[in-house]
Parts: sequence; C-alpha cells; structure tokens
Amino acid sequence: MKVEPISNGNIRIWLSQQEMDAADAADLRRALRQVLTIAQGRLARMGGRIVADLIPVEDGCVLLLSARRRKANAGPLVCYIDTLRDVFQLAERLTVHVQSESYPQACLYAVDGGYALVIYPSPHLTRQQARAVRELGCPLDKGETAATVVAEHGRALAIGDALKRLSFTARELDRPAPSDRES
Repeated sequence: MKVEPISNGNIRIWLSQQEMDAADAADLRRALRQVLTIAQGRLARMGGRIVADLIPVEDGCVLLLSARRRKANAGPLVCYIDTLRDVFQLAERLTVHVQSESYPQACLYAVDGGYALVIYPSPHLTRQQARAVRELGCPLDKGETAATVVAEHGRALAIGDALKRLSFTARELDRPAPSDRES
C-alpha cells in the first residue's frame, strides 16, 4: 500500500492486486481503517466531510480521499463505451440538435479494451442526451476526481473537442463516396 498526499491536501492510496490478494480481509480492513483515521484528522481541518472514491486501475485500485463535499451532478461525467461504433453513435446522438459552436466539451480516452468519454459539464445534458449515454455506454462516475484518473491511466485520443471531431467524422463516414463518373 502506497499513501501519498496530492493537491489541495487530498490523499491518494494505491493498492496493488498482489497486496489485495495476499492480505486477508481483516488485515486489509484494519490497515484501511488506520489510514482513514489519519486522513480524517488531516482532512477534517479543511472543513466538510471526507469523500472517498475507490477507482479500479490496472493491477489494483486507487482510493482518493478529499474533504470536499460532493454536489449533485457537479463536474464532468465519465462514461465507459465498449466499441468504437458505439462511440461514434453516441457522439452523433449527443450532438444531433446542437449548434456546432456550442458542442459540450469532451475528451476521449482508450482504456481497458474500450473507451472513456469525459463530458464537461454533465449537468447540462438534456434528457435525450442522458438517455443516449445510458443506452450506448456505461456512466461510471461524475466529478473531477474520476476525470483525472481516466486522464492519468487512459491513452488520450481527443482532448477538449472530442464530440465535435467524432460527429464530424461520423458524418463524413456516412457521406456516399463520389462515383467515378463525377470525376
């Protein structure tokens, strides 16, 4: 187990798969309780309650502890999508009624045999857009912490304008190829 302080007084705890497999449940619970007790003392001075995010990563998991309070629907939405076809379909459905200059900001990452789409800011999704996210992907989490973990552990494919680029590419792929007679 590796414990390290990160920005704004937050704490990141790395647990490897080996550590989780080797420790029995009681030992792991006892160690986490000790870390949480120490974290509570440090983070409580910052005000608010401790928020814990447990995020699976390759070869283990990360536990992020912060003193921030969560706001409902605050921050970016992280969505896992299995196939590239579904990524393009989701981009089309998210942008179908949106003017090109007002596309939501989004980033696309390759992660664990699929894709993670991070959409900023998530509270502004319409019902139809939220339904499309649920149908074509799997909403994982909301907030800056989840977006940061995806950015750290995923391979960036498009940053900032992912929806705009994906919907443009999808339209180009749907456009019929010019025939030989037109040349």
